[in-house]
Amino acid sequence: MWHRALRGSVASHRRGISSAVAVTTHKPSFSDNGKRVLCLNVGNLVCIDEFLQHGFTVDEASSHDVLGSLSTFGPSLAQYDALLTDDHTKLPMHEILTHATRLKLIGIPGSQTGHVNLLAATNRGVMVQNIGKKLAGTAAVEAEMVLSLLLHVARKIPQAMAATKRGDGGRDGFLGHELQGKAMGIVGLNETGQLVGELASAMGMHVYAYDPTISTENAASVGVTKCASLTELYGKADVLTFHVPLTGLTRNMFDGAALAQCKPGVTLVSVGGMEGVIDEAILLPALASGQIAGVAVDLSTPSAWSAAIVAHPSVLPATSNSTKANLPARLYKMIAENMCATLDHRAFIGIVNGVFMPLTLVPEMKPFLALGESLGRFLVEILPTPAAIAHVTITTKGGRDIDITAPKARSAIQNAVMKGLLQQQQQRSGGNAAATSLTLLNASVAGMSQGIDVRLTDDLDQDIIQHLNNAIQVQVELQSGEKSVVMGSVFGEEPRIVQVGEYNDFPAFKPQGTMLFFNNEDRPGAITGVLDQLAKSQINIASLGLARQPDKPQALGMLALDSDPADDIVAKLRALQGITNVHVVRL
Repeated sequence: MWHRALRGSVASHRRGISSAVAVTTHKPSFSDNGKRVLCLNVGNLVCIDEFLQHGFTVDEASSHDVLGSLSTFGPSLAQYDALLTDDHTKLPMHEILTHATRLKLIGIPGSQTGHVNLLAATNRGVMVQNIGKKLAGTAAVEAEMVLSLLLHVARKIPQAMAATKRGDGGRDGFLGHELQGKAMGIVGLNETGQLVGELASAMGMHVYAYDPTISTENAASVGVTKCASLTELYGKADVLTFHVPLTGLTRNMFDGAALAQCKPGVTLVSVGGMEGVIDEAILLPALASGQIAGVAVDLSTPSAWSAAIVAHPSVLPATSNSTKANLPARLYKMIAENMCATLDHRAFIGIVNGVFMPLTLVPEMKPFLALGESLGRFLVEILPTPAAIAHVTITTKGGRDIDITAPKARSAIQNAVMKGLLQQQQQRSGGNAAATSLTLLNASVAGMSQGIDVRLTDDLDQDIIQHLNNAIQVQVELQSGEKSVVMGSVFGEEPRIVQVGEYNDFPAFKPQGTMLFFNNEDRPGAITGVLDQLAKSQINIASLGLARQPDKPQALGMLALDSDPADDIVAKLRALQGITNVHVVRL
């Protein structure tokens, strides 16, 4: 391939800081995006090519060399944005994360993550990406093989191709039949069986399955109707496909007695070298009588069935190598594609420690994430300093073109709230290096590591939110027991604050800039002193809002200011008679 040739022309070999670590560097021939990936134990050209095509520089090394020389090679890890490792080498996360200060992503070309400390990675804001179970094994390949073989048998494609090559233009004998509306029967609802069900459903087939280990509810969750017995399944199916392990109990399980329970003209499909579940002895007679219309089989070896069966015109044989040979290359290519998309912020696929991350790229979700972050920041500004936070409770309602009460949406909003809250806390306390490492991925974990109990609830005052299409409410409880609450909503695409404490009858305002909040006695002229003091200090008021509660002697005043009042001015405001709880909110 052209890109492989180019890749080879720019590869170079060098030694790391430790002479024990041999590193092969591959540089992109065209656009360089400035990002670097370390690949451990890869040895897969397709994977490296994928990174190079997207502008990444790739360093290739042995995990044995790198991990065995961290004391000397460790500082070199600071240059990497991503790490791709195999699915079994245990990573010393503390040592790696200590040195890999730029690291954003760890990729694994499989479904296993037990060799990676997910909590440590999350704490540092490092995403861990893998290939889901359904795609990591042969399940996806085998499921595609089932449908491919089935389509060939149903449409008599092999016979039609052979006739065409012979110059026989006749078509009447090769019409075949449609699969839409037919019943697919799946024996064994493992990962392959579930994927077969999804693909068959997409083709308009009715899908039934028998698996004693799967509940009716779980079967329904993947779009499959569970049968109570094999007898029931056999009686419904136009097509039968087998996805059970080959054991003493399952060998020849589909025998003459089973066939007698089937509809006339049933089609049998078996892939993955599991042809032993079908009793070979019944095939030729059943094919001759029409009880079996066709057989599609992925044989473990070419000689697994007799030559007479393999040669039968209604039998479509393949070999099981077709479902296994390209698996490693496919997985490495897939994880490289997904890692490139993640690092370029185009997609977040298979993020194990951040299943909500794909939502952060959805345009309809972004205003709610911005609102959540603003609410977290706002609450910190109205809390006393220092404030020892014990609990943070987040509630969501409704949505706008997206349901913010869905679990993944709520997780994303929770992390947005905590990100804003913790970053604002750090800024108020003088800031530190940790503030820059807070992300949507790790904000909740960071809060919990500080002893903050973060939780999601469904308890919202319906009287307050009845006029809102959507709402996010955040309540903070201090260790002293004091509580503060704020609620926001997205109007159009703009975040707005609609409730502060118990007050909600004020014009919704944008959580931005410098704002002054205070309680005042609910009487004429109560806020005159505030307005006079701001005028004397040459601080212009951009907007003013007042809210009151029938059962409270104090109202809430909110002023958006064009400039930030100095500390001495704030002190004068706090000294005014009838004015309490003065807070300057800087967002």
